[in-house]
Amino acid sequence: MDFETLFVHLGEENNPHGAIVPPIYQNSLFACDTLAQFQEAARFDCVGTNQYYYSRISNPTVNLAEQKIAALEGTEAAMLFSSGMAAISTALQYGVITRPHDADAWNERLKGGVDEVRPEPIDRHTTPKPNLVYVDAVYGPSRCYIEEVIEPMGVEARMVSGECLNELRDAIDPGTRCVLLESPTSLTFKLQDLRGVADLARKHNAWTMIDNTCATPLYQRPHELGIDLVLHSATKYMAGHSDLVAGVICGRQNVLRHLMRRVGQFSGGRLMPLGAWLLLRGLRTMKLRVMHAAETGRVMSEALHGMPQFRYVLDALNPENMRQSYAGEQMKGTGSLMSVVPHSQSIEPIRKFVESLELFRIGVSWGGHESLVVPLQVPRHMLPGWAMMPEYGPQDRVWLIRFYGGLESASDLVEDIRQASVHLETVSP
Repeated sequence: MDFETLFVHLGEENNPHGAIVPPIYQNSLFACDTLAQFQEAARFDCVGTNQYYYSRISNPTVNLAEQKIAALEGTEAAMLFSSGMAAISTALQYGVITRPHDADAWNERLKGGVDEVRPEPIDRHTTPKPNLVYVDAVYGPSRCYIEEVIEPMGVEARMVSGECLNELRDAIDPGTRCVLLESPTSLTFKLQDLRGVADLARKHNAWTMIDNTCATPLYQRPHELGIDLVLHSATKYMAGHSDLVAGVICGRQNVLRHLMRRVGQFSGGRLMPLGAWLLLRGLRTMKLRVMHAAETGRVMSEALHGMPQFRYVLDALNPENMRQSYAGEQMKGTGSLMSVVPHSQSIEPIRKFVESLELFRIGVSWGGHESLVVPLQVPRHMLPGWAMMPEYGPQDRVWLIRFYGGLESASDLVEDIRQASVHLETVSP
C-alpha cells in the first residue's frame, strides 16, 4: 500500500459516527466490566493491542499514531514518548542496562512472555568491561545523557567518528551492549554504514539503535537494514507544525513490550492523547511537507556551494558523502536541513550575519513551517572526514551555521542568505 493511502486509512476504518478525524480519548483510565477483563488489559504483553486500562501505559489515540508510524518505518510496533529525549534515554537505558546481554537466551525466554525475562545487573569487574559505542556527532543531549547517566552506572562509553567501518570494528567487542548511531547526523551530516554496523554488532550480541530523525522514514528505513531500534524526535518532520514535542521508538513487537514492562512504565515519559492527536494531524501531511523540504534543500545547497563566504557546505546528499558505496542504498533523499562552515571564524561577523537574516528566525529544531538558523561551535573532529580543517586540532572548536528551510519560497530564502552574507568574510576560489 502506498504511503498516501496508508496514512489516510490505516486504523481509521471504524471511526465512530462516521467521523473523518478520529476522536481524542482524553482520559486517564479505562474501566472494565469484569475483573478478568481488567487483569487481561493490565498484562504488559497487551501493549499495542486494543485493550486499555491506564493511559500512562496505552491509549487508543496514542495507539493509532503508533500504528501509523510503525507502518511508515517498516517495523512491527512503535512506542510514543513525550519528547525525543524521553525516547532516546529510555532506549539507551533498556539497551545498555536492562536488556539481558545473552541474545539467544533472551529471545527464547521472550516466547514465555515479557515477565519471564529479568534484567542482568551490570558487573563492573567483567572483562571486557560493559560498554556502549556511539558516534561523536550524535544529538548533543544524547551525548550528555551518556556521559552524565550511563557512564556513572559502570558502563564504558566509546566515542567513534562512525564514518569508517574498521573503526567501529575495533570499538565493538564482546562487552558491547549497544551501538548508538545517527545517520545522517543533524549538525555535520556524517553518514554511517547501517547494514555493516548491524552485522558487526550482531556478532557480539550487541544491539543497534539509530536516531533517524534527520533522514525521516520516507528516505531511510534502518530496520530493513538490520538496525534493532529506530528512534525519532517526532517533534520535527512528523509533527511538522512547531506546536508539539514528542519522540518515538520503533522495533519488534515483543521487544517494545518488554521495554515497556522493564523501563517504559517507570520512566513516566509516555505521550499523552492530545499530543498523539496533534501528531496524527502532522503525519497526514508529512510526505507533502518533506517533499517540499527536499526541493528547498536542493535549491539552497546549490546556492550555498556557490557562495565564497562558506568554506564547506555540509548536507546529507553532499557529493562527498554520496561517494560512500552504501550511501545510495540506505538513504534515498533528505530534507532542507544543512550547515555551512564560514570562512569567518569569529563570533562578531557571524552574529551580524544571523541577525541580518529576515526570513530565518534564530532557533533550534526543524521540521515546522518556519525557516530557522542557529550558529554553533563544535569540536573539529565532529566534521566529516572530507571537511577536516588542518589548521585546527581535533578538539579545537569550529563555528558552523545550521539552516533549516521552511515552507517559504526557496528562492526567497536563498536571496535572504545572500543579502545577509555581506557581513561574512569572502575568500576567492
